[in-house]
Amino acid sequence: MSSPVAEAGPETGQGGIKAWTGALVGIVAWMIHLTALASLIELTCERPEVEWALHLTTAATAGVTLLGMWWCLALVRKSDDPDAAGTRGGRRGFLGLFGLMMGAFSVLLILWEGSYVLFLDACA
Repeated sequence: MSSPVAEAGPETGQGGIKAWTGALVGIVAWMIHLTALASLIELTCERPEVEWALHLTTAATAGVTLLGMWWCLALVRKSDDPDAAGTRGGRRGFLGLFGLMMGAFSVLLILWEGSYVLFLDACA
C-alpha cells in the first residue's frame, strides 16, 4: 500500500507541484498585487509614468491567476471519481475545484483593486 503523497507525485500527473501551484497561485498573485499597488501608488503623484507599472502589475497578476485556473480546470476534467470517494482522482478533482474557486475570487479582487487606479487620484 502506498501513501497518498507517493500516489500524487508529479510523474503521475495526479497532483504534485503543478496542481498545488494552480490551486494556490491566485492567492499569492493577489497578495503580490495588493502589496505592489500599495507600494507604488504614492510614486504616481511625483512620477505619472509609474501608473503604467500599476496597470502592468494588474494585467500580469490576473494573467498568472488565469493560468492557474486553467491548470485547475484540467485537474477537474481529468478527475474520474467524486471528491468524497477518497481516491486519487477524487483528491485531484477537489484540488482542482478549490483552485478554480480561489482563482476566480482572486481575479475578482485583482481587477477590483486595479480599477481604483483608473478612477481615483493618487494626489488627492
